[in-house]
Amino acid sequence: MTCEAIEFPGRMICPRCDQSWPGNMWSADRPYCKSEPSPHITVNDMIAAATYFSGIETDSQLSVVKAYNAEPHRPAMRRIAILKATARLLERVVSDQRIMRLLKEHKP
Repeated sequence: MTCEAIEFPGRMICPRCDQSWPGNMWSADRPYCKSEPSPHITVNDMIAAATYFSGIETDSQLSVVKAYNAEPHRPAMRRIAILKATARLLERVVSDQRIMRLLKEHKP
């Protein structure tokens, strides 16, 4: 399991485990990572996140185009396409009961 903690000035926060501690990754106060995310991350959470961030990126590109009468940033457009494809793939996964059963059986 890989720790997903992010270092903020003087504080570490793990979005996966919902834990935080003063200092850095190697602080003596650092708690052990939890074996399961807290709260659990569901496929629907992943779909919502991909959809949300593709919308933010789209809105950002629309703002740039309108404000500067410029072309959208191609790498950003690619990220939008990837996020939307990810959401569509996950929607297919969540709608297939066989795949969902297999995923539940093979929890990491």
